[in-house]
Amino acid sequence: MNKFTYIVMFYFGERIASKRLPRYTETLSKNKFYFAEKQIEFLKSISNQDLVKVIFVVNQRPEDDVNEIQSFFDSRTKEIPAKVSLLFRENKNISYGAWSDAICNDIETNDVESNYYFCLEDDYIPTSSDFVYPFMNKCNETTPYVCCKAVTDVEYPYPSISNGLFLKDACRKVYEKYNFILSLTNSSEYSYSDACHNQYICYRAFLELGYNITDIENEYFFPFFESDSGRIKEFGNKNSRTLIEPILI
Repeated sequence: MNKFTYIVMFYFGERIASKRLPRYTETLSKNKFYFAEKQIEFLKSISNQDLVKVIFVVNQRPEDDVNEIQSFFDSRTKEIPAKVSLLFRENKNISYGAWSDAICNDIETNDVESNYYFCLEDDYIPTSSDFVYPFMNKCNETTPYVCCKAVTDVEYPYPSISNGLFLKDACRKVYEKYNFILSLTNSSEYSYSDACHNQYICYRAFLELGYNITDIENEYFFPFFESDSGRIKEFGNKNSRTLIEPILI
């Protein structure tokens, strides 16, 4: 069975790109839901019966208007052909924390039967309804995380471009042993450098249980948006298809 849950993290505050690129400041100051609208448009148009659940995770700031955000999603997601859940959490540990909490919550509620979690940042989006299957083809009981680009020639392999697919059964086993999914920084003096450090440590619990990590970099092409420069870096096979691409402003 190829049923999957689509998890996307949202952040409605200032972004690194906003500090360097005026068009980001202008667009997002007028419409903070710009990326959310793009995600919802895609999910409304998707023609894939294997999509059974969508989890929108909001990394919430103290100044966020929860009622406004709730109302936005309630009014726009009814036409998505899957169960939709909205989860608010403390703005900590960036996308890794959001994905981890969403997976934990789904395992606990167990309200929809699915086999995989596809985890995505809000400013990246699939290019077609069948984007997930190349990830599924490499995702299995020994390698339950297939991301866009992984670093594997190190003592503790980790995701470099983290958008990707997790096998639910492996996530459940990690959760049962550790009571979390991704290993994350837990510092009282939390900083963005701590958040970035999560990239290197997030998969440690899976590694401790003997799992591997892989990617589909050799098979597909992945444009990557550098938020500090506004440039696109190219990874993967340039002669192949693009599965995930940045939402550009």
